[in-house]
Amino acid sequence: MHYDTNTNLPGNPNNDDNPDSNDNSYSVQPNKEKVKKKNSAIGHLPPELLKFVNNDTYSLLIKGKPGTGKTTLALTLMDNLNYDSNYFYISTRLSIRQLLYFYPWITKFTLNNEFNHEYKFEDARLDEPESLFERITNQLMDVKSPIIIIDTWDTIALFMDRESRLNNERVLQIWRERSGAKLIFLSESSDLTLLDSIVDGVITLRQESKKSYTCRELFFNKLRGIPIDCPKYCFSLYNGIFFALDSSSELNLIEKFKNNELKHNGYDFKETTYLPNDKNKPYQSPNTFLNEIINGSNIVTTEFDSRIPNELISSVLFRTLFSWIVSAKPVLINNFEWGFYSILKKILLFFVQPEKVNDLLLNEKLDFFKIYKDYVANNEQNNSTKENKSNLDEFEVSINNIIPAVYNNNNNINHHDVLNIIDGNNTKNLISDFKFIDRIKRLHNIHNLVIIKNRFSQDHNINNSNVLLSEGNYFKIYLKGNNIIIKSISPSKQIYGAFNQNDDLFVDWYPLI
Repeated sequence: MHYDTNTNLPGNPNNDDNPDSNDNSYSVQPNKEKVKKKNSAIGHLPPELLKFVNNDTYSLLIKGKPGTGKTTLALTLMDNLNYDSNYFYISTRLSIRQLLYFYPWITKFTLNNEFNHEYKFEDARLDEPESLFERITNQLMDVKSPIIIIDTWDTIALFMDRESRLNNERVLQIWRERSGAKLIFLSESSDLTLLDSIVDGVITLRQESKKSYTCRELFFNKLRGIPIDCPKYCFSLYNGIFFALDSSSELNLIEKFKNNELKHNGYDFKETTYLPNDKNKPYQSPNTFLNEIINGSNIVTTEFDSRIPNELISSVLFRTLFSWIVSAKPVLINNFEWGFYSILKKILLFFVQPEKVNDLLLNEKLDFFKIYKDYVANNEQNNSTKENKSNLDEFEVSINNIIPAVYNNNNNINHHDVLNIIDGNNTKNLISDFKFIDRIKRLHNIHNLVIIKNRFSQDHNINNSNVLLSEGNYFKIYLKGNNIIIKSISPSKQIYGAFNQNDDLFVDWYPLI
């Protein structure tokens, strides 16, 4: 079975139904308006894919074994395209009722939108190839239906012999091009076929079951005409929505700052940003778990893969530190052997008033080395083999006395919550001491964030960190390809991936399932 490519084709100059037809040529004039991502679109797609679907016409093959997320990607892609186009979704595996059950958010596609364009889902499970091709060709000849998704192509191809399949795949490409349509095939076959070579884009989805989560990855085999900056992305299928993580280059706020890519309107973020600790403005993002843990804990440890550069560490933690500063809560940077303070101050000064940064971002004001050294010296001077309670109390009192003094009695500062950030690599002798950790946990209104850079290990073994592990709230932050993953080691909880929320100044976290 195949069709004559010269019979009543979309784009034929004699086809009055096609407003883009040209009396002098079969070729279709490019559409003036590009397909754009909607502002309210759900999910998160790689920038290369968004650029690709901006083309006037294309064919895309999404490949992957059952359960890898092909249908979720196709439906999320539909929602990221402009409302100005109709969609024709052909399902050869699931009924429309099943699709709505597994993906309840797609109910919006079953109704007419404000432009009275109908979104169509077709149950083709019982269709013969001839009737199915008739549906497709009818849509290709209707300029109101430029986006056609076939889920899955394998079910159709099984009914055709090899020669018929090859002919029909070629014919569909010709019709798609002449009609200015977008054709998306879903396939569960990993074999290379003619379809792989003639379509414009090929994406492969893979998954691997880990001990506590499923690792899902998207691979760009090709995207014709689009530079592929990052060929592989980790992604999630949380809540039936396709959510790809951003590459580390997209997360480096400092690099964007250097390249003048960051923009702001000159307003005070205190009044316009929904912060997680502002009860009057509930923050709706599901990605503030790290903020909430730090707010509710005396000590939190973040161990970073040593391959993650310092600027990227600053970018990953920026949301948390920013929220403290604009909430008039002090942030102390102490005992760092690299320029964490200077990196953070530069980016904060771009968004926050200088006087606020100078008052609230403080460097080397709480020298644990000196305070703890004095405590140990006093303890040894007493020649006590048992722990001297009075000296331990002195250590705690010394720190609590220092805290108010470093703010110069500034009444605008919220002294009830102080974020104290410690370089774990430069204070190994302190953070490996149970007594020291116990004392800083008791400090009044001080939340301690320990940052460690360790050699990357797949099994997440932490060297010389048993003390911090025993305290809980220990997070491993590492690279997975070009993506950044955060995993709770103690206690064991959900794993998250990093992305850039709304292309703004925040790096956020999204649950991976």
